[in-house]
Parts: sequence; structure tokens; C-alpha cells
Amino acid sequence: MGSRQNADWATSELIPVVAVEVTSRLKIEPDTGNRQAMRNTAIITKAALLIGVLITAGCSDTTPLSPPPDTDADNTIAENCTADHPFVGRTRQLSMLDHGVAGTVLIRDDCTIEVSDFFYDGGGPSVYFYGGQNLNYIGANAFSIGPLLSGTAWEGDTITLAIPEGKTLDDFDSISVWCFDFNANFGDAFFGDV
Repeated sequence: MGSRQNADWATSELIPVVAVEVTSRLKIEPDTGNRQAMRNTAIITKAALLIGVLITAGCSDTTPLSPPPDTDADNTIAENCTADHPFVGRTRQLSMLDHGVAGTVLIRDDCTIEVSDFFYDGGGPSVYFYGGQNLNYIGANAFSIGPLLSGTAWEGDTITLAIPEGKTLDDFDSISVWCFDFNANFGDAFFGDV
């Protein structure tokens, strides 16, 4: 089970159980005073620590992380780029998984990707477009494309991305709005062959 799946399991399965246990142990009686309030606070604190430990343990497996984003990448669009690759001209919609991500991805030519009608609320640290194989953005084959996205709200904008130097359309068949710090996919598109 991957780290995100473990965190999802902890969120969907464990937290409701702990919440029921904590709620059932809380006894708020007006005449018991500070002693009961202190007991309730201790129960809540223990539950929060347990949840944190279990979620952290689930997120610390040996799943390889994405390579760090290339913050010095040159997003200069190449002139006189060819348009020979079979992906050129393909248009796909970004899935809408988190942070209001939406948009249309167009493989314009062998060097350029255009994302039009792009929406993203700007939330999350260290968010970039990431290229990957078969919708997988974790591991040595994944790589960042273009500038840092987080911190800016995008509302129906068009962003043009240069495929990084040393990479070609043969190196990836999917693109994600990817939060590097948490290996979180906010929305992606697969433009490879089905």
C-alpha cells in the first residue's frame, strides 16, 4: 500500500473510530469542575497523538519520492521546434482531484505543452507540473515541467510549458499538477496511447 493510500485509509477508517471512542469517553457534567475538563483534554490529546503517529507511520514506507523540482529550469519556448511525435496535437482534460484544478492540455509540438483554461487555487507548497509515465509521478522517471505554480491563483489562464532540456515526449505520457512536498496529485491528464 502506498503512502497516500495509507493516509487515505487512516483518514477514512481510523479517524472515525477514534472520534467515536473519544466522544463516548467525554462526559461533560457541569458539576464536576476542572477535574473532568482536564480528563477530557487528556483523552483528546492522546487520540490526536495516536492519529498522528498512525498517519505518519503510513506515510513513511519505502515508496520512492519524486525527484525534486528543477527550480532553475529554463521555460523558454524553443523556436523552430519540430512537430513529428505522435502525441503532437493531442488534447486532454486535466482530472479535477484537488485545489480546484481544471484545464485543457494540448501537446503543441515536440517541445511545447499548452495548458488552457487552467484553474488552480494556488494552495499547497512546492506545486509544479510534473511529467510521468502511465500517470505515475513518483520515482526517478518523473520530472518537473515549467515554473512553480503554488502561491498564485490561476483562473482560466493559459500557461505554455517548455519540455525541459534533455527530455522529449518519449520520456512521459502524462502530466500532473503535482505537490512535490506531499507527493500529491491535484489533477492530471494521460495523453499516451490507450
